[in-house]
Amino acid sequence: MRVGLFLPCYVDQFFPQVGLATVSVLERFGVEVDFPE
Repeated sequence: MRVGLFLPCYVDQFFPQVGLATVSVLERFGVEVDFPE
C-alpha cells in the first residue's frame, strides 16, 4: 500500500517527533509513505 502523507509546517517546526513517529509506524505495517508537494 502507498499513501501520501501531508504534514503541516507547524508539525514540522514544533513537533517533528510526531511526523517521524507517524512515518515509522506506517512503514512498520508495510505502507510506503510519499510526501506530495
